[in-house]
Amino acid sequence: MTRGSLSDYEVLEELGRGGAGVVYRARHQGTGECVAIKLLSPDTTSQSTQRERFLREAHALERLRHPAIVRLREVGRHEGQLFLVLDYHGGGTLAERCEREPLSVLEVEELGVALSRALEFVHAEGSLHRDLKPANVLYSSNGRPLLTDFGLVKARSSGEVSLTQTGIFLGTPGYLSPEQASGLDSSVATDVYGLGATLYAALTTRPPIQGLTLIDSLQKTLEDPPPRLRSLRSDVPRALAELIERCLEKDPKLRPQSATEVREALEASAGVQAPTRSPVALAALVGLGLIGGVAVLWLGASTSPPPSATTPSAESLPSTRAPQAASVPSKTPSSPRDAPAERARRAWGEGRALEARSILLSASEGGDLDALALLGTLLIQGPEEVRDLSQGAGCWRRAAEGGQLDAAVNHGLWLVQGPEEVRQRAEGIR
Repeated sequence: MTRGSLSDYEVLEELGRGGAGVVYRARHQGTGECVAIKLLSPDTTSQSTQRERFLREAHALERLRHPAIVRLREVGRHEGQLFLVLDYHGGGTLAERCEREPLSVLEVEELGVALSRALEFVHAEGSLHRDLKPANVLYSSNGRPLLTDFGLVKARSSGEVSLTQTGIFLGTPGYLSPEQASGLDSSVATDVYGLGATLYAALTTRPPIQGLTLIDSLQKTLEDPPPRLRSLRSDVPRALAELIERCLEKDPKLRPQSATEVREALEASAGVQAPTRSPVALAALVGLGLIGGVAVLWLGASTSPPPSATTPSAESLPSTRAPQAASVPSKTPSSPRDAPAERARRAWGEGRALEARSILLSASEGGDLDALALLGTLLIQGPEEVRDLSQGAGCWRRAAEGGQLDAAVNHGLWLVQGPEEVRQRAEGIR
């Protein structure tokens, strides 16, 4: 299938295919919205094992709702063929970026933190991804990395029936772990290896293990260490290189024991970089100085504060130690009621912070800077279920770089008064 209709969708083009599935870009015939549709490959639809894996992926994605994981919209069946409808992201894959050039060190550190957070959530939900690689990392239109393709997802518990015969490996040669190459059981350490392999490729444009044949690749995965990162790229900081090489240890016990450990080490690695303030950050700081260090920290996203806004002191900024509950920004007279920011405000005010985050994520990916600015506020001052100070500061920074005034003010305040890890994110280190 290259074009045609599938249920309520018009299929536009093929985006990619793997061993068992094909992904298409499609348009909803009613709303005109673009989505990604994943179907079983025609030659695997009759294989019960592949169908079972397809269903497992669907069931897993229904639970795995996270800002760094591609969202499942629905599961459908058309003329007996199962399909998944996912959010479409037009920023391409990490594999495509690596074909052009390696990522910068800072980009890789930011990528690693985002993927680590996604894996933390996946593991906390009791699942394993088992197929981390550059082709399974998508970028949104505003450059946010997202983990995708849970075709090999497996429960961490031993209660799930195995779909793999003993001694048969699953994964992608060059990126799969030694235990996968041996056909042994996977664990959290398996995903840690895949994360390390993905970051290695992002820095070098090549997988850590390369073989002339499949057998050669598997043997090297089991026996040979990958080339030292700094021998391939001398500008990689020693701490970052050592972390990635630890992730690629043959023995799972010698790797970092959780995605959290990897994330914390990446944040520490980024923290030793000398901060370089962006022009937007400097402009924000100059603006703060011109008004005597006092600025309006408005939780909205329009160009003027609402009537109910106050002018807090610097001491009233949120703290990572004891974040204060935020009041929901009020609607401004100039904002249409159906604008994403207004719908998100209403959802937030009614206690539906997750829904508000979803609305703002979708709008910001479409280039809505007001939504991006409000998303930063929600992630910084919203309830615990959505709070992520570092990501929130990143949203403010990107909105400020796009010229959103309130984000620039908030961004500047965080550069001066925010917690250390968030100041580094606001300055562009993460």
